[in-house]
Amino acid sequence: MELSIIEIKTKCDFVGCKNLAKVAFIYPLDKKKKMNFCEECIKEIYECYAKTITPKALQTPFKNKKGYK
Repeated sequence: MELSIIEIKTKCDFVGCKNLAKVAFIYPLDKKKKMNFCEECIKEIYECYAKTITPKALQTPFKNKKGYK
């Protein structure tokens, strides 16, 4: 998938949104297949996606390991 900025006035494809789209997801094999989103909707999509992919916390190097006193 490719991201591109839209210069033509197009409505956002998100359900219930009435804003003009500024970003398009384009399928590289077929240029006709694309989804257009406004900046607000793309931000909401990113925030929802980022919540599902939070990295695990790293172990602290100063923590006492078992066996050492």
